[in-house]
Amino acid sequence: MPGPGEGTSPGPGVISAVNLDHAPQLRAQIAPAYPYEAKALGKDGEVLVEFTVDEEGRVLHAYVLRSTDAVFEAATLRAVSQWRFEPGRRHGHVVRFRMAQPVQFSLAR
Repeated sequence: MPGPGEGTSPGPGVISAVNLDHAPQLRAQIAPAYPYEAKALGKDGEVLVEFTVDEEGRVLHAYVLRSTDAVFEAATLRAVSQWRFEPGRRHGHVVRFRMAQPVQFSLAR
């Protein structure tokens, strides 16, 4: 499984998180709502989501790379779109970056 910053090509004007001066730092992380259907069935799961972080630390263009069950995907995308990061820096300059992040769903917590 790819780690943070790995995955598909980041695209023009966006660098991979592995090329930042420092690892991406979360400012705010909203937990996804556990889907009712999955909770009722006792399902755990994981979604690997990839997204761009803009120069102000906002998440843009989030999409699912893969998941253990599609029931978790919409909740993950809603939550990740609200996450905020410290702006990424490359050679001291603020830049957009792309990263991948797994999101876990577990009823055992």
